[in-house]
Amino acid sequence: MILVEILLIFGLSIFPALMSLRSLQTSHNRTRQRLRMAGNTVPPFAIPRPPKPYGIGNLNCRYNAKSSYLRCAINPAGPCENCRHYEPLE
Repeated sequence: MILVEILLIFGLSIFPALMSLRSLQTSHNRTRQRLRMAGNTVPPFAIPRPPKPYGIGNLNCRYNAKSSYLRCAINPAGPCENCRHYEPLE
């Protein structure tokens, strides 16, 4: 009879810990599933657009920065017309 009481007390004392572990596991699985779903969907505003290739400045100049943000390495703001640093490509 005492053995049954001891087993009952032990079972009742370990039950909350087991329920807590089960709840933690369920929450962990749910979080992993949500992260997986969020990783599969990319909002359209997050996709970076590639810059226009070499769209600024005189492409025939030796000092052209070959960038869509800078005109040239010497005179980044431009303009290219009548620039004293202009050297044609060879």
